[in-house]
Amino acid sequence: ELGGKSPQVVFADADFDAMLPVIVNAIVQNSGQTCSAGSRLLVQRSVYEQVLERVGAAFGKLRVGSAAMDLDCGPLIRKTQQERVAGFLRDAADSKIPVVAQGRIADGVPAGGFYQAPTLLRDVPIQHRLAQEEVFGPVLSAMSFEDEADAIRLANGTDFGLVARAPAVF
Repeated sequence: ELGGKSPQVVFADADFDAMLPVIVNAIVQNSGQTCSAGSRLLVQRSVYEQVLERVGAAFGKLRVGSAAMDLDCGPLIRKTQQERVAGFLRDAADSKIPVVAQGRIADGVPAGGFYQAPTLLRDVPIQHRLAQEEVFGPVLSAMSFEDEADAIRLANGTDFGLVARAPAVF
């Protein structure tokens, strides 16, 4: 087990239509509970607002519920994991890290599920635990970069193993 803080990197010349479903799926698949989850969104500064607007709109439409409901995101594995993810989100709020968008818990979900709305955060400092530690939940931390060298610095700026899936760089 290596853990992970895998980045998804978006350059200014990216195909935004192609990138959007990949970015969203990379963090909500298995409710973000995989070591290869794309939990960091690195976006070139010149298109940062535009990308966050599009990803945020997609996050706002996500619905969470039981696996039997065939929604966008299922529950977390156990209560302690739900509490862990909630702790990361409390830390974000305490650090005044802005929430761009959140999904919602669907109506009629069975009681007792460990549901966590997918959450998109912006302007996460590289040294913050959200950028450094594995959340293991549907939380996407966005940060901007200036150029390719800066993107590489941010992508490699964690002690965790990194997974590059095709495509993870747009």
